[in-house]
Amino acid sequence: MADQLVTLRAISWRDCCPWLIIARAFRLAISLQLLTFATLGVLLAGFGWLVLGELLVTGMERNGTVAPNTISFHSTKDYLPRGSIPPPPAICTPHSAWRALADGPVYGVWGRLNAPYGFLLAAGSIGWRGTVYALGGAFWTLAVWSWFGAAISRSAALQLTVDERPLLSHLFSHCAAKFASHLMAPILPLLLVTGLTIVLFATIGVLAQWDASLWIAGILWGPALVLAFTMAVVLLGLSVGWPLMWATISSEGTDAFDALSRSYSYPFQRPLHYLFYTLVAAVVGALGWFLVYHVADWVIHLCSWGASWTAGWSRIAEITQPTGEGSASPAAGRAGTLLVACWIGLVRTIATAFTYSFFWTSTTAIYLLLRYDVDRTEMDEVHLTPQDETYGLPPLSTDEAGVPRVAGEEEKNDV
Repeated sequence: MADQLVTLRAISWRDCCPWLIIARAFRLAISLQLLTFATLGVLLAGFGWLVLGELLVTGMERNGTVAPNTISFHSTKDYLPRGSIPPPPAICTPHSAWRALADGPVYGVWGRLNAPYGFLLAAGSIGWRGTVYALGGAFWTLAVWSWFGAAISRSAALQLTVDERPLLSHLFSHCAAKFASHLMAPILPLLLVTGLTIVLFATIGVLAQWDASLWIAGILWGPALVLAFTMAVVLLGLSVGWPLMWATISSEGTDAFDALSRSYSYPFQRPLHYLFYTLVAAVVGALGWFLVYHVADWVIHLCSWGASWTAGWSRIAEITQPTGEGSASPAAGRAGTLLVACWIGLVRTIATAFTYSFFWTSTTAIYLLLRYDVDRTEMDEVHLTPQDETYGLPPLSTDEAGVPRVAGEEEKNDV
């Protein structure tokens, strides 16, 4: 029997390498809709930290011109309060491949959003002002991204699965309906850790203050270590899997408890898969961040270059990089310099917003991959609300023989 030749016409790369869906995150992250949400989130989060710093922290050393989590490309610390209360680190410039990878849209954003909780868990006391500053900033950041991060995740989930770009009204209704779930999902494990912490400082913490009761604290130290182990496991799962909570609610339309369950179970069941997907997302995000950063830098440079043909480079440098000295017109000059700085800052803000847009988009893609690996749920399955269902079946009716047909068709036939 002669061998039959089979011609391979095409390869379904989505079936062979489903993780290639992460590459689509870049295209979605630079879309106008998602960049707008991310820009608003960056501005509001930074404004909240600025207000809290002014209200709660005295003796503020201002080394930059913007608040934490905002648009500074060149400053490494913006608002550093005295008393060793570091703010969330500002975004770093991708001057090298390692900086672009470590401080880019995946690991960099993850680290900045986790930073306030690291300050609270660090050894040593930061005082009540520092504690309120870190807690208030952390809660404000969580609230901001519970809205804008939810909108980005929901839009990414629909575009990655059913290739449908939702309307702003759809995203607004989703964020309003699921805001409490997004907000409470990471707070629930933190409440458990807080409760266990209260048990620790109310028992061994109190008993360890005096030598007479120290032996009782020594006996209870063993059970306390068990409680501490529970806290460590809870915090480890939370720190690793909390970005998946937004993707769970956006993709499944469920509540905080389901998001909490999936964000813990998926990384622990497929840790190597999760690590591989995050590495791929980090590489794609670093390349995208390198491109976006330099495009923004060139936009600012070309605008200054064009204006320098008439105003001169020295005057443009004086306007774009003011030193606070020698303003020819105290009122109009400062106002004009401020307006120029605002426009340049807007460009840099949009570039920085790309890192957050890519972060939420890529974590949604990673969630879809982990869901497929663990539950074998198809990649194109997503929760749809009635307003998301653009197309549907027309109303049906049956004729005398019981055969279904489109309602109203019999009237057209009769005519």
